[in-house]
Amino acid sequence: DNLKEKNINFKNVNGIEKAVSGFFKVVLGNYLFLFEEIFNNYLLEQNFSIAKLFLISIYGFYIFWKYFLLFAGASELCESFLNLIDIEVIENFNQPYKATFYHEIWTKWHLNITYRVRKYLFTPLTLIALRKSSKFKPFQKFICIEGLPTLVLFSVIALWHGGKPNDILFALISVILTISSRGISKNKYINNLIKKNKNFKELISLLSISLFGLVLSIYSFKFNSDIISSNPQ
Repeated sequence: DNLKEKNINFKNVNGIEKAVSGFFKVVLGNYLFLFEEIFNNYLLEQNFSIAKLFLISIYGFYIFWKYFLLFAGASELCESFLNLIDIEVIENFNQPYKATFYHEIWTKWHLNITYRVRKYLFTPLTLIALRKSSKFKPFQKFICIEGLPTLVLFSVIALWHGGKPNDILFALISVILTISSRGISKNKYINNLIKKNKNFKELISLLSISLFGLVLSIYSFKFNSDIISSNPQ
């Protein structure tokens, strides 16, 4: 009985810690919204330059952290409540900011959806593609193994979110970037550089996070009569 009480107390403490962490993440994520209009106005006013390109990368980094804090914070608040009533759930965000390549972020992001889609759809499709593409040329094999399952994966995610124009555009761009990222990650020269040079690895990670944030910024655009307006919703 005493052991059970200790376990319950431990779970209660863990739930409270998650609630506090989630609360502060949501608050900080909401505060980051204050800077979005400043970013948008400055990006629209400036002509294209190296400085603007650098600012765009910073903007992507900013968007990534804004959405991560809001989503991860809300998830932790839900997880804390479920922990208190003794319901175990998987951690929805597994430190995506520690990923090196773009596609690796998806293995750590919104796991309640992506983990299940990968497990029950992406992995089986990949195994089927491996068996069917054994006689294909290298590029055809890559498209069959990496491309088709990825396309199906993001199509399902787009439909899951409602299938709106933003969702479809987000899915299409994510497919292209995810397949490209998988291809780049298999390059021996780049992998050797990452192993030998920590600064290069950090640079790849920062670029991946910024790119991921820029793709997420698609949800800041409105679609009116098939014309994209850059005014945030």
